[in-house]
Amino acid sequence: MKLKQFLFTVICPLIFAGDCGSLLPVIAENAAPANEASLNSSAVGANGPGHVLGLGNAKEMHMLAAALRNQCMSLEVIATNLANIDTIAFKGSQFNSQDLIWDEQGQTEFLTEVKPVTVKRLFTQGKFLMTGNNLDLAIQGDGFFQVYMPDGSTAYTRDGSFQSDAPGRIVTSDGYPVIGFQPVPKGLTGISISPEGLVTYDIVGGHTLFQVQLVRFSNPGALDAVSGNLFKQAAASGEPERGNPGEKGFGSLKQGFLESSNVSLGQEMARLIHAQQMYEVTLQALLISEML
Repeated sequence: MKLKQFLFTVICPLIFAGDCGSLLPVIAENAAPANEASLNSSAVGANGPGHVLGLGNAKEMHMLAAALRNQCMSLEVIATNLANIDTIAFKGSQFNSQDLIWDEQGQTEFLTEVKPVTVKRLFTQGKFLMTGNNLDLAIQGDGFFQVYMPDGSTAYTRDGSFQSDAPGRIVTSDGYPVIGFQPVPKGLTGISISPEGLVTYDIVGGHTLFQVQLVRFSNPGALDAVSGNLFKQAAASGEPERGNPGEKGFGSLKQGFLESSNVSLGQEMARLIHAQQMYEVTLQALLISEML
């Protein structure tokens, strides 16, 4: 199949469907290595981005396919961020890769190499949303709540939109029990949670008090994401460290508040526009490489 026909019938539909990541690695891995004698820098032009660096068809195709794969990954990261912009306590990710550089005149874009990519999760603080609900908690600073998963494992979240279930257990909005909370009587409204995690409420014959702890990790960016705002421990994240809110560097609690997503709509839209432009440049380079 001709390259041009392949681009328009296979790659382009996958790009705009957002599912090209599985195909492009195969293209890159199967590309034959280029002979150094085939490198040709005379194809670099100074009349605009339509002129690319000719590197010999095999190596050029390898790099362009890998670059396109990187850009697919970038769009996937941006799409995930935008889809979770309203998810409580969601932490956005940032895709880091540089496939294109400028020539000496700063005018012409061309590929010289495809650099390794990294996707880094950003644990910057989200804004606080006032709800007034007694069981809503936001963490101001470092730390996670611990929750029991259905399979018996432990997960970690900063989403403090808690509620009580039928037996009186404190659970997440998805129904996962929160570790460290004692059951509360059904219908109880006079519950108080201090910034230091002390929970008190009045019952017939007295009052109850218990301490809620937080967990933190030395490298939270390496945690495995289970869902939009649930994480699990990973080898690179370090061991969980437990402590009381407001002590030894742990964040404090804000009752009646929730932490919003830390995704900036303006920044993500700017990244989206840039990623789309890089798609166009790479696709044009692929077409031109057929004619060199």
